[in-house]
Amino acid sequence: MLVSQVSPYAAGIAFAACLPFGVIGLRHTFRTCALALLVGVVMAFLLGGTAPVVLTIESGLVGMLLGASVRRGWSTARLVRNALPLLAIPSSALAVLLLVVFPGAREVIFSVTGGAVTGLARILDAVHLGVLGRPMVAAWEWGLRWWPLTVPLVLIVAVLAVVWLARFMFGALLFRADRVLPRDTGHLSAIEPADGPAGPVPVRLRDVTVRYGDRLALAVPGLTVEPGEFVAVTGRNGAGKSTLTRVLAGAAPTSGTVERPGGPGLGAPGGTAVVFQRPESQVLGVRVGDDVRFGRALASGADVAGVLRRVGLGGLEERETATLSGGQLQRLAVAAALARDPALLISDESTAMLDREGRGAVLDVMRDVSASGTSVVHVTHHDAEAAAAGREVRLGAARGTVDVLGARGAPADGARGTVELRGVSLIRDPGTPWDRPVLRDVDLTVPGGTALAVTGDNGSGKSTLAWVIAGLLRPTSGTVTVDGAPVVNGRGRVVIGVQNARLQVLRDTVREDVADASGADADGVRAALRTVGLDPGEFLNRRADELSGGEQRRVVLAGLLASKPQVLVLDEPLAGLDDEATVRMTAALSAAKEAGTTLVIVTHDLAPLESVTDAVYDVTASADPVLPGRRRRGGPPSRTSWAGRCRAGVRPGACGSARSSRSWWPWAW
Repeated sequence: MLVSQVSPYAAGIAFAACLPFGVIGLRHTFRTCALALLVGVVMAFLLGGTAPVVLTIESGLVGMLLGASVRRGWSTARLVRNALPLLAIPSSALAVLLLVVFPGAREVIFSVTGGAVTGLARILDAVHLGVLGRPMVAAWEWGLRWWPLTVPLVLIVAVLAVVWLARFMFGALLFRADRVLPRDTGHLSAIEPADGPAGPVPVRLRDVTVRYGDRLALAVPGLTVEPGEFVAVTGRNGAGKSTLTRVLAGAAPTSGTVERPGGPGLGAPGGTAVVFQRPESQVLGVRVGDDVRFGRALASGADVAGVLRRVGLGGLEERETATLSGGQLQRLAVAAALARDPALLISDESTAMLDREGRGAVLDVMRDVSASGTSVVHVTHHDAEAAAAGREVRLGAARGTVDVLGARGAPADGARGTVELRGVSLIRDPGTPWDRPVLRDVDLTVPGGTALAVTGDNGSGKSTLAWVIAGLLRPTSGTVTVDGAPVVNGRGRVVIGVQNARLQVLRDTVREDVADASGADADGVRAALRTVGLDPGEFLNRRADELSGGEQRRVVLAGLLASKPQVLVLDEPLAGLDDEATVRMTAALSAAKEAGTTLVIVTHDLAPLESVTDAVYDVTASADPVLPGRRRRGGPPSRTSWAGRCRAGVRPGACGSARSSRSWWPWAW
């Protein structure tokens, strides 16, 4: 719209604003659409004055009506018919009213328009087309005489024409968006605030079911959460754990009853607080302290510094949230939830991205708040965390046995996919007062066909190192090579799975996403899904927005493995997975390594990967790690600190050791 104001010839560009407003109308309520239009109007006025405001209102109303029509399945004819009473008649009536109330403005508008008509008629007369110009002037003069009738008639026709044109231009795109965008999945943004005071506990669920379309996502015959109770919710991926948390937070079930003494009070002091799997969706403040205060008002005398200390972020109140690691962001989300003294604290795998120390700290906080009378519902896949709760609620079928695919063997000498980092350093925002070293003088070799586990404290640079190895970040200094050549990101070379798996599920269905990520044919897609423990018959046509967080992670890995990379870099691949999925994932990684793929795995939880990894690199403590294939420098190994064992079949002494400043790898168990 601003471009259209700068260049009158580009005025048609403003019409494209119908599309984003159409997407809003496609999925959101009238109140949300009205708020979006208000925000658009305010921004248009601040950036461009009054002229863009009119264009914003016009394109916003047309776009949102178009989106609603796609959502309701209206045909083009029905859309135009409904646009007559909903948009065309009201807008034309308002225009006539304004022309009556402001006669001075009416005279100016008519004068300018009349001048344009007569000017065009003179041009036509000059090129011997006066036969067209004279009727045009006559029609204008007649319309001006009867303007209270002609103006609304012209406006009605114009509005209907614009609506039809918008459907013609953007209808196909919105129908496509209708397939891709998630429908009602019980998201918390759809929860309407309840009248009356907050009273989330005790909460009782009776015969509660939740369906997404034809798929049953949750079935709970009965469940009660009492005040001050610490409940752990466990179960397989896709069993409905996240869906249950949304019902407890106030989302309406498809059937059944949810009883509580008052409203859920989502986000309100004394109500319900929720911490999700992905903290970046909850952290909104520029600084850490600002984020804790962001949202609904804190209780008087709230101790922001104190609540930050409780979650291990003491002294970081003035730190910018953009500089926090994923684990630190998760702690901040917990702190913001606790700052409002909720009666019910729901944790949807809030510890999934934390290291062992961080998980312990957050669990201690949960125990403390539970002991003080706050109910805690914690979704987890860690048995130790479930054991720390007062009660465990397991959703879905009981655990079953899983066949582990493949066994580990020694990689051949000189295998392809050898990763080398020499003198690698990375500084964030170099040359500014805010520059911050993240990696410093990293020397690292990962021989081809081996697996390296990268660990370290939250904020130590694990994810940054993974992105550098994957070729997505260029180091400030030093080199990163694969088989002696500069690292290249892409199929068949070096690929990465990021922490937030949803960001890598880019297609409508699982079938399309795995095929797009890997280039595999139909048989290859099915084989890849089976490798990560997903039944192709059940998941091939599953929509991406219907997958749980763990299922999304497995779909991403299926696509990465099917691309047959030389080097596979994974950032927290086991976060949010149940025991069965963890076994499947580790088996798939073992098979990939057996096939010659070099693995670099960032993780907080080393135990499940002991059978896969050959060495551990601590980003915090290591300065010169040595993996199998590099000569170990002198000094006896210490048996007090280890994280794995030598590959089966390797003779004693032939298996090298990874060295850090704190730990040695023994060559045998």
